[in-house]
Amino acid sequence: MRTIKLYITCSDELTLDKNVIGNLVRQLNHVNNPKGISIELWDCEDYDLSDAVQSDMFVALFHKVIAAEWMYHPYHFEMYQS
Repeated sequence: MRTIKLYITCSDELTLDKNVIGNLVRQLNHVNNPKGISIELWDCEDYDLSDAVQSDMFVALFHKVIAAEWMYHPYHFEMYQS
């Protein structure tokens, strides 16, 4: 069984969109599980940003408002690329 760790985060106004993506991931798990593929969803509400480095995929949804805690520095993006 191959497990893909997907970390997802968003700004406050896109929480519903993040939940829609979470539902899609759950549907994909139902379809792909017999094929030996599983996607483990790591939601920003349940995991710290430091956990994102250990994930296989990182998805960030931002639109207009970025709260102070989501102010990323180039350091963060370099950390994810390595």
